[in-house]
Amino acid sequence: MFPGLNLIRGIITAVTWICGTILNLSVVAVFLRDWKNKINLAVGDQIILTIGWTNLLSQSFCALDFICVTYGFYILLPKEFSLGVFVVIIFLNCLLFWLIASLSICYCLKLVNLSHEIWSDMKRRILNAIPLLLLGSGIISFAISLPFVWKTEIKDDKNTTDHLNDYLFIFNKPFSCINITFGCGLPSVITSCCIGLSIKSLLKHIWRMKKNISQFWSPQTKNHLTACRTMFLLLVINLFLFFVYTLNILIFSYSPDPLNETVLWSLIMLNPSGQAIVLILGNSKLANMWSKIWLTLLGLGHTSAF
Repeated sequence: MFPGLNLIRGIITAVTWICGTILNLSVVAVFLRDWKNKINLAVGDQIILTIGWTNLLSQSFCALDFICVTYGFYILLPKEFSLGVFVVIIFLNCLLFWLIASLSICYCLKLVNLSHEIWSDMKRRILNAIPLLLLGSGIISFAISLPFVWKTEIKDDKNTTDHLNDYLFIFNKPFSCINITFGCGLPSVITSCCIGLSIKSLLKHIWRMKKNISQFWSPQTKNHLTACRTMFLLLVINLFLFFVYTLNILIFSYSPDPLNETVLWSLIMLNPSGQAIVLILGNSKLANMWSKIWLTLLGLGHTSAF
């Protein structure tokens, strides 16, 4: 094994877990405070709250898996425990893809305006059905992740000196492709379509405002641009995770390498932090909260300096 790899893995695990937990816990705390104060959460805020909880769970399970692999704890536990942890991680990752797609649908419906009455009625119906869409996202993610329990072959790893587990997971390729298609690919396509429609609506709005320079950067335009940016950045993060996720399942499960595993899992563990940062910058409530925190910290630092 690469010298000092265990120390590097431990540092990566600690830093990513702490950062991801703080960022996503702050997202959850803001909306839970509103709920406690009996403030009705908008549909988009409900989805962001669900994403925050999902990221917290994903970060925790990824950290647990990384620690067990790094320090060989899986050797002391039944093989099924390791498989169960990995299936939960797969489920949470698929759920995140569908939650981002749901958030994109919500933003798209709010941004795209058509004069036809059918569109207004359809938009109202879809927005009202967002809670059912979230439930459906969970059901779909669970349905395409659970079969990994009996579709995964567990083999002994003869090269135990280089790999910290004494066994390997050999994933069923046809089923893995189905999982990747419906758990990652389809929601990414939906998100891309929503981004395309939203950008088209934004360009039309800018074209109308072009004649009136004073209203060119109106709050409506800024909100429109922020929503498009948020959807695009979340899609980029998800597509990057999709690439890493595919490599991990279809390629490196057959030829595990400690250095490759470290790089892949580090990227996966950075995902919750990246999503939280994008959501904070794209939501006024969250952005204001972090602005107050930074102002407070800077004020304390300034006071202590004197």
